[in-house]
Amino acid sequence: MDDIIYMVIAVIAHIIPQVYLKSWCFKNQKNSVYIFDKYNLKYEIKNLKTLKNTNFQNKDEYFLNIQDCCLEIYSELFESLFSSIKARFAIRYKNIYIDSAYKFRNCCRYLDLDNQDNWIITDLTNNNRYGYRSFREQVIRLWNDNYQNKIEIFFSKNYETHWLEFLDYINKLKTTDKEKFILINDNQKNYLFEFLAVQLTRKFTNFSIFKQVIEYYMSAFGLKKKMDDYTVKKLWISNLFKYIQYKENDNSKYEKNLINMMIEYLNSKEISFEIYFSKDIDFLTSDNPIFRIESSEEFDYIYFPLNRKSCLAICSKSAVNNMFKIKTLSDIEVKIINDLIIKNSEKNFISYNIDLKKLVI
Repeated sequence: MDDIIYMVIAVIAHIIPQVYLKSWCFKNQKNSVYIFDKYNLKYEIKNLKTLKNTNFQNKDEYFLNIQDCCLEIYSELFESLFSSIKARFAIRYKNIYIDSAYKFRNCCRYLDLDNQDNWIITDLTNNNRYGYRSFREQVIRLWNDNYQNKIEIFFSKNYETHWLEFLDYINKLKTTDKEKFILINDNQKNYLFEFLAVQLTRKFTNFSIFKQVIEYYMSAFGLKKKMDDYTVKKLWISNLFKYIQYKENDNSKYEKNLINMMIEYLNSKEISFEIYFSKDIDFLTSDNPIFRIESSEEFDYIYFPLNRKSCLAICSKSAVNNMFKIKTLSDIEVKIINDLIIKNSEKNFISYNIDLKKLVI
């Protein structure tokens, strides 16, 4: 089960699956990694089992605001939520007796402290009026558990369980040539593009080469203010739920959503892909494993270390017949990317080797 439990390192900048980090576990302890602090370069040995469970609502970065979720797409969550509380509480809002998930969904937009006098909560175990603040905390906790569980199950089923198979395929692409262009198996390419689309739409800082995605955000949500990471993280949850609804239920109503748009854009000739292999020096990874750098050249790059020996690069230039460039890097080129990984980490980076002098410039 370890491979399908999500964990967080230090800050919830990205939600990183354990199966991904297993590539950096060291020989003597198969489930342990060296986690370095980017500021003082001190490291700790962390067992993956201790880095467990995603807490989406921590720091309010991936908080699906219950007051804003009154669309039919969230009905499944409200059904589960109402089933969990109706056995214990009798609930009224103003003159409305809440006896269905539908009514509860509509009243949850007023589930804030300013409206607490309008709620009458009766504890069915003793018929006493129940404290609104305690009730609200229980509802929010159950709500977060519901949607966190739904996301984690979806991620596990669609991405984590296939990750090692994908890595095995990538490893077989390694060539003795300095570089060459190859076609990627459609199944593996589709898996990669979907995985990337889910990851890339989390952070606004990744968007500069995806102009169409920015325009979608701005138009679909009527945004007038400047986009930032905080806004995008809020919108990402909503878009992800639409994508889950589309994928799980074959629901064409949600076919045109942000993640599908990103997949389509990754398939276009405006984006090219390169897979780098290392010889002797390992790639690092971090608590922000997919990151963009602003190049001094014409094109920006997004980097994603796949494992210790390979790294994906996405570039905003025309692709060559939809082919991937496969390239073996020199030691100095790997060190340059490792420097970028450390620089673009939130707080921590991960290494297979504690001797950093061999890994960075």
